[in-house]
Amino acid sequence: MIREFTKEPISIRLRTEDRIKIDEIADQTDVTRSEIIRSAVRYALDIAEKQGFSWNKENGRA
Repeated sequence: MIREFTKEPISIRLRTEDRIKIDEIADQTDVTRSEIIRSAVRYALDIAEKQGFSWNKENGRA
């Protein structure tokens, strides 16, 4: 798996219902909202790569 890290933060938009679910999970556990979101993004990227999705290393786009 290709993992390149950047120091620039990324902004993602979440649906209201997703924010509510994330907040509920964070409130009921000792996991922060940021950790939940990072884990979800990593999971989605892993699935995409397993399905053959390829990334352009030069510009970070599909």
